[in-house]
Amino acid sequence: MFSRISKVDRINIQIALYSSFIQIGDCQFIDSENDVLAIQRRSDVMHMQEKDFKDYPLFQSYPPLLPIVEPVVMNTNHLQPFISVGAIKISAVSASAVVSVGKTDHIRMRNRVMHIRHISKNKTGGNTLPEGTIQFQNEVLPVDNEK
Repeated sequence: MFSRISKVDRINIQIALYSSFIQIGDCQFIDSENDVLAIQRRSDVMHMQEKDFKDYPLFQSYPPLLPIVEPVVMNTNHLQPFISVGAIKISAVSASAVVSVGKTDHIRMRNRVMHIRHISKNKTGGNTLPEGTIQFQNEVLPVDNEK
């Protein structure tokens, strides 16, 4: 199938998370999905009635895979069957990202993020809520802060 060798002398990656890939060598297909639902409020209490991914249409739909229509002009000359890299230093790889040394036939990556911030303006025009409350669908609700 593949007749090439990928060689990396040193690789230093500080952080790799959230559906990220580190691929050294050839592969046929990489498929990565990352769904994030971030809810921010002025309370550190997690409520049992928090919503789930299925409650948001964003996470129920899948974008169509569109064909690549741009012309790609590429000249290759494989004098040796090696990909040789001295050193790679990467701070972070995150959110459906790929670090690849080698050939990959197909890569499909998807990252969907929904941020919800429960912050409202009070009567004085500030962006803070009264202590012990959260903003939820145009209502200010009390929060039980007892642990």
